[in-house]
Amino acid sequence: MTRDDACTLVLALGGKEYPNNANPDGTRCFFMAQIDGAPDCACNGRPPSVHVNVYPDVRHPSTGQMFPGGVDFDVSGEAGDGRWIRATIYSVGRDEVEEVYPTVEAAARAVWQAFVDAMKPREHLSPRRQEQDES
Repeated sequence: MTRDDACTLVLALGGKEYPNNANPDGTRCFFMAQIDGAPDCACNGRPPSVHVNVYPDVRHPSTGQMFPGGVDFDVSGEAGDGRWIRATIYSVGRDEVEEVYPTVEAAARAVWQAFVDAMKPREHLSPRRQEQDES
């Protein structure tokens, strides 16, 4: 499956493409719908989304051998005392995207929930929370 085929599939699954200059040239980035049932991110007050990066093929610099680009998924956000998490599921083949996405979304929800729960006792220390309490 080509990079563009994988991107078409991500779009069909509900992804919305966005520019991300932090990724290597040729990488296409998407965010999916917010994760149903997930707690809100302290930064923006909304549940997080799974983000998808679809990488281009890569040519080995010394051998010239071509390697197909892969796909990774991540979920990130802020909880507790202003701490952030970014959890990445990577090394996914382009042809696996449709099959693995429901599992990825469930894993992202579980990781995010565990992070929020673990940080809950520190929530009162958040500078953002203190600002809200003062207003």
